[in-house]
Amino acid sequence: ILFATIQSKAQQDTVKVVDIFDLSLEELMKIEVVSSTKFAQKQSLSPNVISVIHKDEIKKYGWVSMNDVLFKQSGFFPAQDNERITIGSRGITEGWNNNHLLLLIDGIPFNLKSYGTAITNEATPLIFTKSMEIIKGPGSALYGSYATKGVLTLNTISASDFDKNKIFASIRYGERNTAFYDVLATFKTKKIDVTTSVSYNSTDGEKYQSFDGSLEIDPITNTLKKFEPKYQRNSGYFFLKLGGKDEIKGFSAQIHSQLINISTGHGWLWSISDKNEKIQDNVNNFIIKYQKDITDKINGQFAVNYSLHNIDWNIWFNRSGAYDNWYPNGVNERLKSSFNSVFTQLQFIFKLPKKSIFVIGTEPTVFIYSGDKEHYSNIDLMNSADGYPPLTINRTLGSHLELIENKPVKYIGSFAQFSTGELFGKYVHSTIGFRYDNQFFDYYDVTVAGKPVKSKSFDDFSPRISFVITPTENFVFKIMGLTAFRAPTPTEMFGYNTWTNASNINQLQSEKIKSAEISADYNINSFINIHINTFYTITNGQIGYSLGNNNLSTNIYDMTNAGIESEIL
Repeated sequence: ILFATIQSKAQQDTVKVVDIFDLSLEELMKIEVVSSTKFAQKQSLSPNVISVIHKDEIKKYGWVSMNDVLFKQSGFFPAQDNERITIGSRGITEGWNNNHLLLLIDGIPFNLKSYGTAITNEATPLIFTKSMEIIKGPGSALYGSYATKGVLTLNTISASDFDKNKIFASIRYGERNTAFYDVLATFKTKKIDVTTSVSYNSTDGEKYQSFDGSLEIDPITNTLKKFEPKYQRNSGYFFLKLGGKDEIKGFSAQIHSQLINISTGHGWLWSISDKNEKIQDNVNNFIIKYQKDITDKINGQFAVNYSLHNIDWNIWFNRSGAYDNWYPNGVNERLKSSFNSVFTQLQFIFKLPKKSIFVIGTEPTVFIYSGDKEHYSNIDLMNSADGYPPLTINRTLGSHLELIENKPVKYIGSFAQFSTGELFGKYVHSTIGFRYDNQFFDYYDVTVAGKPVKSKSFDDFSPRISFVITPTENFVFKIMGLTAFRAPTPTEMFGYNTWTNASNINQLQSEKIKSAEISADYNINSFINIHINTFYTITNGQIGYSLGNNNLSTNIYDMTNAGIESEIL
């Protein structure tokens, strides 16, 4: 895609953000990261396989999304499930909705609580990103569910990163009416630093003729018909960050508002629609965080993230006249609903003798669903597949998450971690940590008359241990034992009265992951670094959509895989 960038003169002034291209390899190895242990430490000493991508690198390569960045990293590769581009990892392709990556923005989890999805495509722009930290492999010992194949952290820009107030604008335009528009501005006042951005992108997507799953026959040629898949999509993003100074230093607030419109490509149920569809998600996050040094040895942090996820869908599962005109008007489902969640975080970092550090924290979360604003179909979705005739008028449907309507799903995760620092000398560093998570809820058993209330819970224990050995300044050797889990999400457990998904609440279990990894980094000279990582991973109970069971969310398979990742920088 051809593109042009428009940049204000002020943006070209000296910036406090480090320029990655001005650093030597020795300096690159000393860059500090936070996501690996929740406190700043040199990248080379972190107890994970981790990479850092800075804003200047993102800009000079022209990357517009986290997907763009990941596709250039060892261990990740482009994959696709129906209309959605997904991120494959370590030789394994990825599913439509649960990409097994945890997304953090300034340390706060941003995965959709309803689906577990980390939105890593162009719907989450990089315009407000100062740096991106990429952890490969399991990370549940610190972060709990979703962090099974990796942890992605976006560290956002602050007005304090610049000497003066700045405005930056970027316009990119290319084939298939693909366009990206970004504006970022920073302002400084006496008490508050302000950073804000607005982004919008759109595309017509691929245009071609394709077969689909309807198996419709052209009566003239007596061959399968072809149709044009619909891949149009657009999204917008608003970001606002306030950072306190002087007496309110340590206080920050953020607003993230995201609007996403997509098309279903080959169709939600593999029948390319002949009517206009609407699949819109609006995700809003409101964050308040306060971080302070309680003493010169103790740092405390408290954060709250209120998330509101609105969906507005008008889906056509089958075209007009489907199944020998059994559905003369096609099959439609209209769904307008919302989900609320509140995430809270309380953690403390203790600085101990010989640079050793102890971290402890807890993260309670609640997910609330209060029914649908609209939910109807032109057929009886719950019975038509069993031979009931289609309706001629729209029929109001029950709640699509009827099992937990007005019944909160509660989560609590607590973690502890000890990093030895120089207790064993300057050449051997160790990190030991664990996390315990419990997800519990009441739900209606809709399969029994009277819909009695039942209870269920998922609890998981995630330990990890690592050793980092640095015999010389130019060589780092790591040995890591890591575990992770992914608890079932609300849409996987409670889907009902809908064709968008089906649930398996009685049998569904958490995914479990165990991994052993060995890595080595060697600076040959000031210009060349070699990194090699080997892993052996066991996955039990991978959750996905079972195509043979009408999109049933269930534990599809167990798997063991091993591999080698290598790169030369």
